[in-house]
Parts: sequence; structure tokens; C-alpha cells
Amino acid sequence: MTDSNRWQQIEQLFQASVDLDPGARATYLDEASAGDQAIRAEVEALLAADLDSGEFIETPAYSETGWFGDAVTVPLSEDEQEKLSQRRLGPYKVIREIGFGGMGAVYLAARDYDEF
Repeated sequence: MTDSNRWQQIEQLFQASVDLDPGARATYLDEASAGDQAIRAEVEALLAADLDSGEFIETPAYSETGWFGDAVTVPLSEDEQEKLSQRRLGPYKVIREIGFGGMGAVYLAARDYDEF
């Protein structure tokens, strides 16, 4: 079995078992992995990582209620933009927010010094 085929099998087992309750998951993995303990170990590692991730991806980075809140993403207030304009990201100084949307925000930044 090639690495690509092995990964596809691991992914299929993960997808099929991620939403099962623990008892049904164990039974399913016993049957579906056909005794291949290496594949089963990979699937179980993915399941553990999925469980540890919690709802990280489901929570917006910024919302109406503040950082890591649960409301929809909104533009920054003037006070928040003022605070942000004082931030530096590496050699860059953030100037202002250009726009925002469902996936994030875009900021205008400029090098804070002329050295390269």
C-alpha cells in the first residue's frame, strides 16, 4: 500500500468515526482497521487531536463582545483602531484597518525604518 493510499484510508476511518460515541467508535475501529494497529494508532491520534482542539476554529478571533467572543465579526471602533495603530509587527507599524469580513481583517502597514 502506498503512503497516499494509507493516508486516504486513515482519513476515511477518521471521518467515519469522529462523530461516533466512544463505545461505537472502538467497535468500528476494531472492524474497519482490520487488525492494522499502525493505521488504528494514526486514527486514534487524529481523534485525540480533534478532541483537544475544542471549538478553536468555530470561535471568531474578534467579535462584538471582544477577543475570542461569540458574536459576529464587526469593524474596529476608533479607539481600537488608535490602539492598533501603535502596534508593530516585526519591522512594520500598523497604520489602520482597511477592511474586514467573515474570514478576518486587512490592515495597512508600513516599514517603521529604512533598514533592510
